[in-house]
Amino acid sequence: MHELTEKQQQILSFIQNHLAQKGGIPTYREIQEAFAIKSPNGARKHVLALMRKGYLKALHNSVGHIRALSVDSKRGIPLLGRIAAGVPIEAIETHHEMLDVEYFGFDNKNGDLFALTVTGESMIEAHIMNGDTVIVKQQPLVGTHDIAAVLVNNEATLKYVRPQADGSILLVPANAALQPLCIQPERGEHMRILGKVISVVRRL
Repeated sequence: MHELTEKQQQILSFIQNHLAQKGGIPTYREIQEAFAIKSPNGARKHVLALMRKGYLKALHNSVGHIRALSVDSKRGIPLLGRIAAGVPIEAIETHHEMLDVEYFGFDNKNGDLFALTVTGESMIEAHIMNGDTVIVKQQPLVGTHDIAAVLVNNEATLKYVRPQADGSILLVPANAALQPLCIQPERGEHMRILGKVISVVRRL
């Protein structure tokens, strides 16, 4: 694998984070603005460098023109940052580490997996401890018994998601000492499911 410059690593992490949180690759203009690059064409040159080095791949339409880009996630699962198992923390911080796909036994060819480091103890009864790493599959909905990575008013947390008859949503911990968090959309409170936790990795 070709080594990346510091700026290329930052842009790749920005793209991975954007993909995980918004479900798509950022535009050249979004990359330009995020990194104070002089022009969208300058951002394009960084993206082309990432493609040449094998970190991004082009998706072509029927006549061979590039219609989109995707992260070459077969190289690894992006470790995006921290997520709270407790009181929600500020939205996921970006990191530059990639977890080895084969080591963890996952097929990430669809590029829909990402990893987060857990802080807090609200999910200990689900065997998720402070310092663990969770592997998350991006999806907008989860079952009531699934553990979800959730963005609450731009803060990230791990919880069970339990919709209520009155339209509110309970975010339920796996710790009998803690109370659920009630989200009430009619009061302007917002939440979005980032994905479902499919595995927990504990580094001894």
